[in-house]
Amino acid sequence: MSIAVPRGKDPRTGGELAQHSGVYEPDWYDATIQYTHYIHKDDSGQYMVDRVKQARSYEAQNAGSMSVFALRDEMLRPRRMGLAGTPRLLALAYTYYDGDPYFGLAYGETGPTGYQ
Repeated sequence: MSIAVPRGKDPRTGGELAQHSGVYEPDWYDATIQYTHYIHKDDSGQYMVDRVKQARSYEAQNAGSMSVFALRDEMLRPRRMGLAGTPRLLALAYTYYDGDPYFGLAYGETGPTGYQ
């Protein structure tokens, strides 16, 4: 997770810093979160746990009125529409390994090499 706080905004409260005298833009936090799912293969011929199966990135839709900590908690909750920190899908990637070029094995499976 990554949360960027605009200049002049107090990350603890979501309000303006007392000593800040100028206007700051934007009002909202630039916040993203990424989830990565891995393939775990443990059989007699191979032990592999470091191959990415799926990667998803989300952007938090927020008004910047909450603290950074409240936004973090909101982003980590199960996703429901209408909440202040509801993440919006930015990117989704599926990775296939081994098999024929440009096709690979079935989703979530690896062969003896584990290469894309």
